[in-house]
Amino acid sequence: MRDYLNKIIGLSGYQIKKKKYLYDPFENLIKSINHFKIKSVIDVGANKGQFVNKLYKNNFNGSVLSFEPLYDEYNYIKKLSEKNPNWKIEERCALGKKNLKKKFYISGNRESSSLLEILPKHTD
Repeated sequence: MRDYLNKIIGLSGYQIKKKKYLYDPFENLIKSINHFKIKSVIDVGANKGQFVNKLYKNNFNGSVLSFEPLYDEYNYIKKLSEKNPNWKIEERCALGKKNLKKKFYISGNRESSSLLEILPKHTD
């Protein structure tokens, strides 16, 4: 049925496509970045660069400054960023309100690591 309708409405330049979700937050973010002509993004807690990779795959051509405190992830994105002159990696650190050294809690799901203590409700 969809193919039949696409043939008919295709003459006007439109197409019916199945979307996994009606609301895609990343797609809306890209539209906002383009609409407001944003040229620089700060990526806090860059992990392995998933967010930055999605930005550039969606034709973002501005600059990105990433921060990542975990050693392995930092080294990973540092190497990745060498391929993109618009992507800069700050020295390994976490960001917060105060300049201090503090214990960092590393989660089994490393993307969820934080300066905040992991509570029992997070692991239940």
